[in-house]
Amino acid sequence: MPSADKRVLLETTIQVDRCKMAMRRDRIDEMLKQFNIKVSTEFTLLEFKAVLIQECITIYNDLRQTKAYTSSRDRLVESTHPQHRLRSAIFNNIINVFAPSSFDVNPELNRELAEKACALLDVHIPRFYRWFKNSVDGLLTPIGCDRAQEAPTKKQVAYAANLPICKSGKNKTCCVEAFIQSRSSTVIQKIAAAPTDSEQLERAIEFIESVNSGAVTDISHKQCRRVGDFLISMEGQGGVTHAMSTNARDWKPLSEANGYEYVPVSYS
Repeated sequence: MPSADKRVLLETTIQVDRCKMAMRRDRIDEMLKQFNIKVSTEFTLLEFKAVLIQECITIYNDLRQTKAYTSSRDRLVESTHPQHRLRSAIFNNIINVFAPSSFDVNPELNRELAEKACALLDVHIPRFYRWFKNSVDGLLTPIGCDRAQEAPTKKQVAYAANLPICKSGKNKTCCVEAFIQSRSSTVIQKIAAAPTDSEQLERAIEFIESVNSGAVTDISHKQCRRVGDFLISMEGQGGVTHAMSTNARDWKPLSEANGYEYVPVSYS
């Protein structure tokens, strides 16, 4: 049985992998048995929306426009987009619409397949948002991120922007700047004491120091995402004992600096 004091933080990649393919989900679920409480954070939810849910929306809107399943699938999967592998997993494991070769499908069948895929995504897009909240025992919300709390919305035929632009006085009431200033100094000092080879982490520290100095006073959601792992790790302070991730380069030093035990995840 798991120890009563083992509370694990699940960051974005772990949450995406739990939805991406069965092999990864099963591996993670087996590892989670050693913990009695699993938690995530509102900023992890923001990134989950910006990654998995956004790619589902991208595919949905493209299918609605082209009305041709195979051409949309081939173009989106074969692109040089950073998420082309995730797009492939969505087509194969989430939509899972059987389609013949693009050389062999006629326009009428192509349209029918596109409509079927859109119908499935209409179910999955809101379901993923609900799943995230139900997949953990608790959601830590020290920042009060407005964008994370907004469920995906559909206009007449297409989905709206999944992450509206943050603007103070309009749709931004979070306390991310104060959150960074109150929690980051000690974390930065501990990471500096044990230098890392992560350029991403070094860039995050540089930006966070600019917030601490007052040089940056109104952070956008795009800037938040550039320091996402750093924010997520600090959101777990006081609430977790372990942090699980596939990204050892960033999450091992972040875990140690925040007082967690790092739990590496790898797939055979």
